[in-house]
Amino acid sequence: MDRTLRRKLDAVRRSLPREAAVGGVVAVSGGLDSRLLAHVLWSWELPFLAAHVAGPHVPMRDSVRAVSWLAAQQRPFETVEVDPLTRPEVLNNSRERCYACKGAMFRAVVRLARERGLPVVAEGTQASDLTSFRPGLRALRELGVVSPWAAGGLEKTELRRLARDLGLADPEQPSRPCLFTRLDYGLTVTTGLLAKLARTEEALEDMGLRDFRLRLHADGRAVVQIRESERGHARGHEPAIRDLVRAAFATAPRILYSGSVSGYFDTHHA
Repeated sequence: MDRTLRRKLDAVRRSLPREAAVGGVVAVSGGLDSRLLAHVLWSWELPFLAAHVAGPHVPMRDSVRAVSWLAAQQRPFETVEVDPLTRPEVLNNSRERCYACKGAMFRAVVRLARERGLPVVAEGTQASDLTSFRPGLRALRELGVVSPWAAGGLEKTELRRLARDLGLADPEQPSRPCLFTRLDYGLTVTTGLLAKLARTEEALEDMGLRDFRLRLHADGRAVVQIRESERGHARGHEPAIRDLVRAAFATAPRILYSGSVSGYFDTHHA
């Protein structure tokens, strides 16, 4: 591990509340950032219980992977069921959706921590996340949830390097945010729509796509957004991609290759 990374990791440890020595709950979505955070907290012999939040906004395949990884660590963990669709901001997919959703999710995690007598709740937001539109971060602050990676100034590329150095599985794992991010602001959300989205993305993943999103506009248009680095593989599957999405959503999608597949509806409204 290089000196800069080690220095930042030391800053992460110093940023933890003193009560972390008593114990806490670490939220594990199954993505790289949260898996790595749990791994590091446990390597420091801090008594943290892992919690995976499941619900209609989390693809079942993602939850299965998260729970499988947690089980393989032979550490105690809990699965917490949350339905954010009970909140109108989420049901209508407003621009404050993430604030309401994170609030619902982490109130449940904080409640679990209190029930277990664990004073700290930690999650995997990293420094790169602080530069984008993420209303959910406000909910985390209000609930007193700590974000050690962000506090230590560690960015995504550094977390990938750290994961490789520590031997964590799949350090190049693409980010997979919740299903609400696939939907245009203002588009009414249903559990049926989320389930159909998840099934269609699973079928796209089965074609070998790895870093991509299926986007649905409020006017009925669909876009399959694929990271530019996967163009070579994806081009051979474009007819099948179009057929698959057309069968599910009755519209032929535009296939968009881009350097990043994050933040689409914060920049694409027309």
